[in-house]
Amino acid sequence: MVSKTAKSWLHFFAIGAALLGSWIFVAARDMQSLAPPPNGKTLATFAERMPAPKRVAQIDDAGVTRIVWVGDTAMWALPSGPSCYVFDASGKLIEWDASTGDGEPTTRYLQPAWNSEPLTVEQAITLVPSA
Repeated sequence: MVSKTAKSWLHFFAIGAALLGSWIFVAARDMQSLAPPPNGKTLATFAERMPAPKRVAQIDDAGVTRIVWVGDTAMWALPSGPSCYVFDASGKLIEWDASTGDGEPTTRYLQPAWNSEPLTVEQAITLVPSA
C-alpha cells in the first residue's frame, strides 16, 4: 500500500512533468513559427508570408549592402532578442535566427539596423533590382 504522502508527491511530480512538457512543446512551436516559409527565400515572397517587421533597414556590412528585417520575439521560448532575417542586395535571404542576443550570427546586424534610417517593407522591396 502506498502512503498518502507518497501519492501526493507522485501527483506533484506528474503535474510538474506535464507542465514542463507542455511548455517545451509550446516554446518549440513558438520558435518554429519564426522560421522563414519554405518559399519565402526572397524579400518579396518573405514579406507576403511573414508578420509585419519591427524594423527594416538597409545597412552597410563592410562595404556590402544588406537589408535587415527585425521580426517578432518568441514569447514562450525565453529568447534574448527578436528574430532577425538578413537579405543580400539582390533580395535573397542569406541568414536568419529565431532569437538574437546570445551570440547568434545575425546579432551583429541588429545595432546597425536600429541605427539606420527605417524603411517600409515596400521601400525595401524597391531597393532590390529584381523586384
